[in-house]
Parts: sequence; C-alpha cells; structure tokens
Amino acid sequence: MQEFRRMLRENKFGSKISFAEETAYPAGVLAQPHIKLQISRNVDSNFYANDKFPHIMFVADKNLKRIGIHLDTIFQNGSGTAVLKPDFYTLETLDEDSIEREIVDALEKILVNR
Repeated sequence: MQEFRRMLRENKFGSKISFAEETAYPAGVLAQPHIKLQISRNVDSNFYANDKFPHIMFVADKNLKRIGIHLDTIFQNGSGTAVLKPDFYTLETLDEDSIEREIVDALEKILVNR
C-alpha cells in the first residue's frame, strides 16, 4: 500500500490508508473490519475534514468467512459509481498478486472516474 501511496503522490494525487475493526452496532459495509485506500485529485487534501473521497476497501465478512472488495469511484462532483464487487476472496485464495491486481484495477477506475 505504501508503494501505491508514493506513486500517487508523485503523480499529484493525495491518498489515505485507514484500518477499522468491527463496530458494536453493524450497519453496512463500514461496520465490518476493513482496510480502505482513499484517493484525491489534490495531493494536499485534508482527508480528516472531508471523508467523501473515492476509495477501494477490502472488507472482511466474518459470518460468511470471505473478503469482499468495495469500490467507490465517486468524486465530489457526484459522478462515478459505488459497488460491492460480486467477486470475493477467502483466506486461501487471497494472495499478494490478487491484492495488487485489485488495487491497480481500482486506481485505474478511480482516476478515470468510471
């Protein structure tokens, strides 16, 4: 993830990585444990003042024992999509190459706003 953040910064994009544990009152994808990589078109964006940035999230579903990918390409202009991808991984099928492929695919979609 740090390598992706460095590449984004070199190309004038801001980014933030966050980790979240499961919440006591589950309500949607943000209530599950997840890792989120957010992207901004401004390298100096304040991610703490405004949390509405495009992102890719790796979401752990402990009940179904799988890892889902949530992709949100919506920038502040309101264009783009937000979707939980139909494909998912298990601990046995998730590897470094899969993670890299998902991140690169998500970054491409975010940066071209699809």
